[in-house]
Amino acid sequence: MQADFEEGANIFSGGGEGAIPRRPFGGGRAAQLNACPTLITQAEDDALTAGAGAVFDALTGPRTLMRFTAAEGADGPCEMGSHSLLNLRILAWLDRRFEGGG
Repeated sequence: MQADFEEGANIFSGGGEGAIPRRPFGGGRAAQLNACPTLITQAEDDALTAGAGAVFDALTGPRTLMRFTAAEGADGPCEMGSHSLLNLRILAWLDRRFEGGG
């Protein structure tokens, strides 16, 4: 448990909720232990989410990789071009998780 906490602290530099990772999350032990449904978003032309596919591959539990494109107007950092599309798709994903029990 302490090792997992230290891995998180190293990734997020102790910045608390919403902290920006100071190094890319590569998965590691934390990804292998995660059993809860996980949603990973990846926006085209966003350097912060360039490694999303590797994180997705490292996860062993239920997971979804949700991509956003320039054609949708949701490329760039944090899907800034279309927060309404981002919110719609994330909330729909959550609805499906709660309807199906996971």
